[in-house]
Amino acid sequence: MSVLEAALAVIAERGLDETRMVDIGERAGMSAGHVMYYFPTKADLLMQALKWSEDRFMVEAAHSLEKVSSPRERLWRLVELSVPSPGVDPAWILWLETWARAPHDPAVAEFQRRIEDRWLSLLAAVVREGQASGEFTDVDAERFVLSLSALIDGLSIRQMGGGDGLSREELLDICRGEIERRLTSPAPRAPRGDPNPRPSR
Repeated sequence: MSVLEAALAVIAERGLDETRMVDIGERAGMSAGHVMYYFPTKADLLMQALKWSEDRFMVEAAHSLEKVSSPRERLWRLVELSVPSPGVDPAWILWLETWARAPHDPAVAEFQRRIEDRWLSLLAAVVREGQASGEFTDVDAERFVLSLSALIDGLSIRQMGGGDGLSREELLDICRGEIERRLTSPAPRAPRGDPNPRPSR
């Protein structure tokens, strides 16, 4: 197991505050001093673990998008990949830790922004593909994906908390409804006329 894999596993189990370098070292098969060579501070540990996790996610997303051609299916596939997996999702634990520390650490805040911007750019590119093909309505792509991402994040936090019983399926259903409402034009209505028109002469 690599040191980053070990860091991700330990943080997911214990949270960042309770994670010790010796715990990561034991999991990775190295000394705590060796771990500290890679991660001088817990902020460094968090940022490098999150980057490693998100890099893997982006590779998985790219492979998944190669299998579908419709922008609608591509956007939906990204949503499905981004929401928490059942049980404890290590990647989402990292995000919760990052959001908690960003207001108090400018370096973490800037790092968070760069990671999130990469995700938003990917979503926006798929939305623009759908607009170019006529599959999506002409909304502001950047503003739409910002609101969609915020919806995913907020619902995912509620789901992980488990307090209101929100299931992953319900989360996805809400997100699908928002996509359909914002990006799909309603079917045009036939003009209303006399149901029994008189024959013309």
